[in-house]
Amino acid sequence: MGLRDMTRLSSTIPQQIFRYSTINHNKINPISPWFISGYSDAEGCFNVSLQKNPNGKFYVRPSFKIKVHSRDNLLLMRIKDYFGGIGNIYISTKDSTFVVRSLDDILKIISHFDNYPLITQKKSDFILFKQIIHKVYEGDHLSAKGLQEIVNLRASMNLGLSDFLNTIFPNTVPVARPLIENITIPHPEWMAGFVTGAPKHNLRLGISILGGSSKNLKTRCGLNKKLQILYKNYCSSRPYSTNIPAIKVNEHTVHSSYGVEKYLSLEVWGINLRSTVGDKFSRNELAMIKLPSYERSVIIGLILSDGWLRFVGARSKNAQLGFLQSGANGKYFWFVFWSISHYCSANPKLRVRSRFGKENISWELYTRVMPCLTELHSLFYSKEGVKVIPENIYELLTPVALAHIIMGDGQGSRHGLLLCTDSFTIPEVIKIMNVLIIRYQLNCTLRFHTPTQPRIYIREGSMPKLRIILEPYIIPSMKYKIEKKNIFYLNLRDYLRRG
Repeated sequence: MGLRDMTRLSSTIPQQIFRYSTINHNKINPISPWFISGYSDAEGCFNVSLQKNPNGKFYVRPSFKIKVHSRDNLLLMRIKDYFGGIGNIYISTKDSTFVVRSLDDILKIISHFDNYPLITQKKSDFILFKQIIHKVYEGDHLSAKGLQEIVNLRASMNLGLSDFLNTIFPNTVPVARPLIENITIPHPEWMAGFVTGAPKHNLRLGISILGGSSKNLKTRCGLNKKLQILYKNYCSSRPYSTNIPAIKVNEHTVHSSYGVEKYLSLEVWGINLRSTVGDKFSRNELAMIKLPSYERSVIIGLILSDGWLRFVGARSKNAQLGFLQSGANGKYFWFVFWSISHYCSANPKLRVRSRFGKENISWELYTRVMPCLTELHSLFYSKEGVKVIPENIYELLTPVALAHIIMGDGQGSRHGLLLCTDSFTIPEVIKIMNVLIIRYQLNCTLRFHTPTQPRIYIREGSMPKLRIILEPYIIPSMKYKIEKKNIFYLNLRDYLRRG
């Protein structure tokens, strides 16, 4: 196979790429049962559907579901493993869903939530769901009376019955929905799971001041308030730390088809901190830290360029991120630091090294040692500790990650852009190139710095599209890499940067 043929190969198509993983599960801490309960309070769903069989009779089909973004497939796999491999994971381009439908398997789900209870109003759905499962298990659904009792219970779950079921069961009388009161945070891991799931809804939703809001909008705003109350109570009663900041609520006004709308955005630990440098976190707090989408993409871009992950010492179970930049790239370095300073326990250090009689100045930072970075280490490093390109690079290489790859390892030219991917193998570089071609529709070719150091060249015709993609994420001091300049300007800029 020739080089030209190789550059056209795609390692996998996008729909398939989500089904593979290079994760080493042995390096990842077992998921906490309280984390699962907290995440289920935010993202889980107990559902009972009533469907007709070919004979025209209704049958009851219960299910438990957890739906996540496709980038969180690992979380669903760990949840599935925790429950002993029951259920199925359905994967699409954007979302993945863990679904349990078997009656015997649902009994295992019920047993978990009996031992590690839900605490939000979703517990009401669980209580009604549990009653329905008991009736189905006893065979009550086989009689007209028992089926109607199940429908009465179902009518008080979630959003109630559909118009179709209301028509079929006109004698339905919804049971009283259980009221959940005296809510307290049962465990730090519950809070970690709840915050991991809940902000996906709460950070962008609010309530209209013109009366045009939908029911869902009001409900989600209520969840916003619920999270605020839970978190404030948790921060005021935690026995082991004073590091977690108070919750922050921002108010925004936007214009929409409904008119002027007021939105509340809720920022919780992991999002609203500018820096926690110098603070010491307990093991529980470190386990609670999750990477929001933007920060996760920043770190992935650093790993693929000038950053690295490492285990500090032979006994260390978790990884930390290291990042180094020359003094000439100081603006970019400090931009990165303030993007991820919340994950650092110390300020950056200035390094002065002598080489060939000349002093070289550089900036270096290290993050805390955290489980969330261990998961990334399992993706981007082989068992031998060599940096690799994971099979799911298609979903990992977001515009933010791409911007940091270019700011770190991009090399501007008169016409196009060269990505210095020298440390990766040819098949691995082809994986990256295929993402640029398939996902971002960029015209790329493979070039070689040396026979064993492949690089990616983005052609001039794709540069306008690339500028549009990167404009929101690339800092001004690095825009010269993607701007069209004459060759004299580029040579002069590189000369001045080298000092």
